[in-house]
Amino acid sequence: MPRSKKYQTISEFMRAPFNQFTDENMEKSNKYSDAYNEFVRKNRIYLAGYTIIEDSYYMHIKVPSESQKDQSYYYDVVIRFFSDDPEVLKQSTLAAYNIQFFSNSPGFIYRYAVLYKQHGYLIDALQDKLDPDYKDKLPEKTNPNMSVSYDKTIYFACKYISERRFRILSKHGVLLQKKKKPDVFFLDIADFRSVKLDRELMKVEKDLTKEVEKRQLTKKKNEDRRRMNNGHRVSAMQATSGIIPASARRAIKKVAKKKVTPRRTTRRAK
Repeated sequence: MPRSKKYQTISEFMRAPFNQFTDENMEKSNKYSDAYNEFVRKNRIYLAGYTIIEDSYYMHIKVPSESQKDQSYYYDVVIRFFSDDPEVLKQSTLAAYNIQFFSNSPGFIYRYAVLYKQHGYLIDALQDKLDPDYKDKLPEKTNPNMSVSYDKTIYFACKYISERRFRILSKHGVLLQKKKKPDVFFLDIADFRSVKLDRELMKVEKDLTKEVEKRQLTKKKNEDRRRMNNGHRVSAMQATSGIIPASARRAIKKVAKKKVTPRRTTRRAK
């Protein structure tokens, strides 16, 4: 593995991803920071668990999808904290550890995954979770400049950790989180094919729900229309049945049954 100096700590990454102090990255940082602040008011980002392999800490962050209107679908983001510096490994915090990334969101898979992999920023143990058709294909259409920058889900995950750094980045604090065995931890990270299938199923379910709601609305409109039509046929007696006394209603009904016709006369007018 390349020496750690090419990598960044989480605070360095949030300031300038991959040591690139560009206008594009600054603009993205400001944009994503505002989006994060708005997003977390309505959605829950959370730490689903962590595991330790040798001296590396892996954290699994669940980030809701922005593309799903109900935000009911969560993407898996994994941040690996590692170091090859013995002095850093002795510290009681992960703040000085370097980081690598993984996300199974389509934005990351199709724009950045291959580039992260080429530059050594992709977590090796999770490469098999990528879309097999794109794991080695450059993003010529989605990222024609081949820029290595923030992915939104990764930014959100890092922002979430940074805001809770005294609890999550402390080696004593992280012990309070949900620790998992490595095999269980990695099993809980969905591969991209599973994500794609889940999204397709969600779309089908959403379409079916819309169709059911549409039919129910049509049925209700038809029932309302029938009730309205029936209402127009209600007699004066029925319409006022709750107001006119019973005796008066009986009298009205009796009169209504009689046919009122003019009397014919055989008398001639004088």
